[in-house]
Amino acid sequence: MTISDIPRIFTAIVEWGACLVFIIPNRKASRNWYWIMILLLSLLTLIVYHLIADHLPVQFWLVGMFGAAFIMYIFINLTLNRDRRSAAYYAAFAFITAEFIQSLEWQIHTFIFAENQSGEFLLSILFAMSIYAGVLIIIWHYISRSLHPNIHFYVSSKLMWATIIIATGAFLVSNISFVYTNTPFSGRLPQEIFYIRTLVDFSALVGLFVLKEQHFQSQIKYELKSIQDILNRQYEQYKMSKGSIEIVNRKYHDLKHQIAVIRAETDISKKSEYLDELEKGIMFYETYNKTGNHVLDTILNSKSLLCKEYEINMTCIADGHLIDFIDIMDICTIFGNALDNAIESVKQIEEVDKRLIKVAVFNQNNFLIIRFENYYESKLNFEKGTLTTTKKNKDYHGYGIKSLKYTAKSYDGSMTIHTEDNWFRLCILIPIEESSNNK
Repeated sequence: MTISDIPRIFTAIVEWGACLVFIIPNRKASRNWYWIMILLLSLLTLIVYHLIADHLPVQFWLVGMFGAAFIMYIFINLTLNRDRRSAAYYAAFAFITAEFIQSLEWQIHTFIFAENQSGEFLLSILFAMSIYAGVLIIIWHYISRSLHPNIHFYVSSKLMWATIIIATGAFLVSNISFVYTNTPFSGRLPQEIFYIRTLVDFSALVGLFVLKEQHFQSQIKYELKSIQDILNRQYEQYKMSKGSIEIVNRKYHDLKHQIAVIRAETDISKKSEYLDELEKGIMFYETYNKTGNHVLDTILNSKSLLCKEYEINMTCIADGHLIDFIDIMDICTIFGNALDNAIESVKQIEEVDKRLIKVAVFNQNNFLIIRFENYYESKLNFEKGTLTTTKKNKDYHGYGIKSLKYTAKSYDGSMTIHTEDNWFRLCILIPIEESSNNK
């Protein structure tokens, strides 16, 4: 038996299967005919490619395998609906997974079938497919369970390059014996070569899983810290706004007394007009939101001042008593984040008449409904049905919507986003009775 006996069609099948192991758990969107066609076409491409590459001189074997890795990257990139960085990461992961499975199967295969190969062709195929399917199912099961339904696994540039370097290094070290036998890392006997290959590939695969887990845990910690920072920032804004509103209220009452005193004077008409304008000017503060919840009033009044600065028309119909059972920090989070996002979007609209924000808080069938609506013209990005940040630095943005979702969920509620005719609608629904009893 020679060391080049692994059928290349087996290599194509296991590489294709390894790609599926990473694609299926990470793809929640519908799988249509286009998706199925890409699957079949990619399998056919890998088979044809490997059959052609099998006839190349052994010096080109390594190059040929890197070509197969590139096909896997194209396959994943076309079907995963993620960015190219994620596709490169999963392609490298899938490639080393396929390398390990092939090596493991062929090492066992050569041990079992080495003595008598005649008449065992069908059995050897069934054996190979069983090993492939078994290991792929185990890895698929682990990957599926490691994914969090509410946390998007973010592939950073550092993680992608670390994975590619580990996969490439492991592939070169594990396969150097196939090309060069006279090196300190080369084996000379078939079993020795396969043993080295299996061990190196297995070590690399374990290392990649550990790296993935560490990266995911770091991502969770970072997200929790970012959300907590948002909560604290909104609460601090509320306290600052509360102080400012109290100052404005005192000023409003002082001015009313001053106006009354001046009006009592028998003065000229211009002075009366001036007083009328002055009174008109402070009417803005008199029309402050009074919903029945002082925390909500403070936030709405603070955001109203901001809207006035950007010439935004914000209207609010809210029964503040409905949110009395919600914690102050959570009220700040919900209304502060939602209104900040709405203001950030609306203020970019050139036509002032279209700078519109609507807020509503009401009870419907014993459900508290908090609804924010704003007109928008900019492009919105959705990934797996979740709104993502449009800012360039995605590492440090996009947690406002997540904090809203987490806050609603903490009251057994939910948050939904709907867009229609350039209107963005964010709706939070919380069961009133259950939440009131729980809090």
